[in-house]
Amino acid sequence: MPDLVGALLGFVGVVGILGITYAVFTSARVQKTVDLYKMENEAQGKRIATLEAEDKRKAERLAAIEKENETLRDLATGRSVMEKLANDIREAETLRRTEHHAMMQLLAEMKDMIQEMWQGIIRFFGEHR
Repeated sequence: MPDLVGALLGFVGVVGILGITYAVFTSARVQKTVDLYKMENEAQGKRIATLEAEDKRKAERLAAIEKENETLRDLATGRSVMEKLANDIREAETLRRTEHHAMMQLLAEMKDMIQEMWQGIIRFFGEHR
């Protein structure tokens, strides 16, 4: 029986050592897997940051191209030039109307003055006859 107990203890010892060895290797494998996942995560994070920066640069470039396109379209159609010309014409017309109104008032005043002058002349000669 002591041989059986010794064999059993030896067997349990071997199984224990194998279990510990398995646990150590499993733990090491799990740690390596975790480390690999961390490295992969960091690499993916860097890749995402690179892609986001590239996307931002492309969006900025697209906005610049759209602005340039709008400028070229405006030059081709002459829209802004025509709008400025229309504004200038409206301003000139408003100024012309104001000047015309002022001139008409002056002419009316001159007409009234000439009428008064002629009436004075007629009265003067009418009284001296």
